[in-house]
Amino acid sequence: MRNGLTGWIRRSGPYWYILPAFLPLVVFTYWPLLRTVRLDGCERVLALFVRSGRVRAVFSGHMHWNHTQVMDGIPYITVESLVCCGMTGGQPAGGFTEVILEEAGGLQVTVRGRLPMTFTHP
Repeated sequence: MRNGLTGWIRRSGPYWYILPAFLPLVVFTYWPLLRTVRLDGCERVLALFVRSGRVRAVFSGHMHWNHTQVMDGIPYITVESLVCCGMTGGQPAGGFTEVILEEAGGLQVTVRGRLPMTFTHP
């Protein structure tokens, strides 16, 4: 625990960040947690997100392209790379993402760079 309220636990894979039970969560992962990406335990993690009622969005990278999908009311956003050149004709994509979480529950995502994207939920 850190500061008596937050902390992290290392479990053979990612870091799990622990927050007080009343706070909403935004999850950041390297691998996309989508049903189309077959990761061991992914279905259990997705079910946990839904049961918690706290996850406002899940962000990931790795795929090097912009993609959004809403599953069970939770937006899953995969964002473009800063340096990947595969989809931009050999030039670095220059992707970076701005996220606005509104107190009322709204989410605004703007990806800037050579492959811009905007996403709003709900």
